[in-house]
Amino acid sequence: MHRGYVGFSPRYSYRNGGDQSAYLLNRVQVKGLFGYDLSDTTHLQGDISWFWSDDLEHKVPFNLSITTYPTDLFSLSAGGGYRIQEFNLSDVLDDFMFADVPGGIRDNSGWYFTVNSHLNFLQGWVAYGGLTFMNSAAMLTVQKNADPLVGLFPVSQVKMHQLTSELGIRWMPSQTFSAYVSWTSEIMDKPNFYPGNSFSLEANINNSSGKLGGIVSSAFNTGVNDFVQAPVVNIEGFYRVNDSLMFSAEVNDLLYPVLDGPRYSWYPFIDKGLGIVLKAHITF
Repeated sequence: MHRGYVGFSPRYSYRNGGDQSAYLLNRVQVKGLFGYDLSDTTHLQGDISWFWSDDLEHKVPFNLSITTYPTDLFSLSAGGGYRIQEFNLSDVLDDFMFADVPGGIRDNSGWYFTVNSHLNFLQGWVAYGGLTFMNSAAMLTVQKNADPLVGLFPVSQVKMHQLTSELGIRWMPSQTFSAYVSWTSEIMDKPNFYPGNSFSLEANINNSSGKLGGIVSSAFNTGVNDFVQAPVVNIEGFYRVNDSLMFSAEVNDLLYPVLDGPRYSWYPFIDKGLGIVLKAHITF
């Protein structure tokens, strides 16, 4: 018997810019969504919305995707539609930390298409890959040089044709250990100071009780600027005393003290470098 679902989701959001009234923005969205099992191995899902905001006014974003599992070891998914990418100031400053953000930044919108797949090719091994294309109408970027008067990088919004590829392999030989390596590449347009290629490596280990564990991770980016940067290596560990109390420690950018010089993601601003973080997590 084929099964499905339908749903309804209204939403209102408000963007505040403190004393800057040009940042203020109201958004209203009413979304309908559905899913349906076309067969035991194929699932169709999608959504369609009425969207209104002060800057974009009326839009009708939608998404339609299909996922199929020809075998227990392989899956393939494809989808597309019209997307609204909302820009809130906190998100913008996370991506562009030294940006001079103008008032009245608009949300981005555009047509997109995505395809991805997973393959279990050996016991405990999973490979995955995908492509995503978006025709952005107002993507954020920054100028390559800082404004000498304010010391920050001016932000602008431009049209972009973005094509992102992702490849990765995960290895999980046991319940207590897993590792993965991934590569993400921006094939067409990209914002300035955004990596053209990102390589990631991570290993997780836990004891069988889940009380003790740790993560070793490394990231290497290219195409951010003209500097060749060494990989960033981080180490994390935790000890769970009970269900209510856990202690954790992080050592970030472990290689920084032995580098020939500082890192520059946003020249002339120097990256943070070596950092040690100790935390206590309390659950009530």
